[in-house]
Amino acid sequence: MPTPYARLAEIAEKLSQHRSRLEKLRILSAFLAMLESEEVAPAVRLLLGGRIAEAPLVVGWATLKNLASKPQATLTEEPLTLLQVWETLQKVAALRGSGSRRKKESLLLGLFSRAGEREVKYIARSILGEMRTGVSEGLMVEAIAKAFNVNSEKVKLAHALLGDLSEVARLLATQGRLPELKISLFTPIKPMLAQPAESLEEAVRGEVALEYKYDGARVQIHRRGDQVKVFSRRLRELHIEEVTLAAAQLKAEQFVAEGEVIALDRRGRPLPFQDIMRTLASEGARLRLYLFDLLHLNGRDLLSVAYAERWEMLRRIAGEELLATRIVTSDLCEASKFYQQAMREGHEGVVVKRLNACYEPGKRSSSWLKVKPFVTLDVVVIAAEWGHGRRRGWLSNLHLAVRDPGEERFVMVGKTFKGLSDAMLDEITRELLRHKVEERGNVVKVAPTLVVEVAFDEVQRSPRYESGFALRFARVKRIRRDKSVEEADTLDTLREIYEAQLKRKGKL
Repeated sequence: MPTPYARLAEIAEKLSQHRSRLEKLRILSAFLAMLESEEVAPAVRLLLGGRIAEAPLVVGWATLKNLASKPQATLTEEPLTLLQVWETLQKVAALRGSGSRRKKESLLLGLFSRAGEREVKYIARSILGEMRTGVSEGLMVEAIAKAFNVNSEKVKLAHALLGDLSEVARLLATQGRLPELKISLFTPIKPMLAQPAESLEEAVRGEVALEYKYDGARVQIHRRGDQVKVFSRRLRELHIEEVTLAAAQLKAEQFVAEGEVIALDRRGRPLPFQDIMRTLASEGARLRLYLFDLLHLNGRDLLSVAYAERWEMLRRIAGEELLATRIVTSDLCEASKFYQQAMREGHEGVVVKRLNACYEPGKRSSSWLKVKPFVTLDVVVIAAEWGHGRRRGWLSNLHLAVRDPGEERFVMVGKTFKGLSDAMLDEITRELLRHKVEERGNVVKVAPTLVVEVAFDEVQRSPRYESGFALRFARVKRIRRDKSVEEADTLDTLREIYEAQLKRKGKL
């Protein structure tokens, strides 16, 4: 029996009202379990928010508000179903060219005319990609696992390999199990991530590899014969000629490799990498690819192969010229010299890798540790204050938050207006205003969509913020367009940094 869309809207409302992660999990898993098999994937996409079609819907808030405010004349007594909403939104996304705006508005007006007030609200939120239910990918993974009675680690791995939770849910709903999953060429997989380390002493334990940590854009390269596709860390396809040309040099019929693209100035020194298109436009700038991992080679998946062996296979097909700068050592003195060399050459630091480590898609693993001269965190902007004086007209003082994975929410850890150039202020202001939720006085609250990297002196205990912590002297290093809010640092990471500080001071 088709599920009325009103049921999904009701579930979304309940999810938004509960802070308890366990309660959200119970509500969400029960809803997924009662759906028809063909409804599961659309429901997952709609409830997660974000991108719900292959092409953007290109419908703004003003248009939606205008359509929703028009008198609603219901033409049928049949309730609007979940699939009808989904299929209509796909049609809206597919419209292009002359007259498409009028056709989009006609389709949406048709939906709104059959929807109640709550349904209209959540259809609009789906279109804008801001469901505000507190449902993260992590919670959805567990809900899918519970709904279909499978191990959550298997769901996580499937998500990492397929890059789409709705497809994982569809497989479980239609087949009752997850097939043996392998890397599929030209379907990007979620990258393995490094954990921060306080120092080289912490990271270098036994024989390890150290690689330069480049300040660039991480890329995943898929090639079969002459066909090459390049993907960002957020699994979006990129078109970078330098990477495509470099990939053509590798001596393999098919492969999936990972690397970092950096921008170099005329002297060959690395440039800060804010935005790849902006760097391309910089006078005298050029791009350079450095490869550091191999995930698939000529029909064989390498995820369970030790890092040392993967590197050797990569070296054989790529040659030395395209490889990241690297040493293998167990000597802390040698590691320190290598680290200082990386810093002198203008790079961010080093990544320390265990030689026997397998590749863990989608995980932030302790098998890879990043060491930089100062600690940084990737935090989410949840509000901002209007500037004054020279910064009048810009949202300047940013309210910073980390993820609280226990309750699927973002908790504040401080504010900062430091480190922001005029170009960054302009970009941030335009971005935040597109996602404004509420404005009170000088403060604009926004949906959590923007990730920024901040440096700070230390983590302090603070009763002022809900997180219980504050970042001392936080300053923005860069906007992280390559990261989703799901990849922002967590409250657990903040606690670990705080406890490490206490140990250094002999207070723990």
